[in-house]
Amino acid sequence: MGAETVERRLSERQRAVLAYLWSRLARLGYPPTLREIVAEFEYRCLAAVHADLEALEAGGYLRRQPGGARWLTVLKMPIQSLRSLTGGERGSA
Repeated sequence: MGAETVERRLSERQRAVLAYLWSRLARLGYPPTLREIVAEFEYRCLAAVHADLEALEAGGYLRRQPGGARWLTVLKMPIQSLRSLTGGERGSA
């Protein structure tokens, strides 16, 4: 129940961002930059992407590593996000 409760607290966009991060890491071997995340999800400001990433970090889904543009490590994925990846990466043709 505990893991399910945390997963339910993630917004749809937070789950999508996490799936995008995981997909990029798996495909390219490195995470996207903050600007790439902003562009992919059409955030209106950098503070909004920071808030979503902070929520993912607080939930234990990712870890931030200071000192660079590509500073994210995905630690775990919610089951719903893993299922969404079977349909392909968001924005891919």
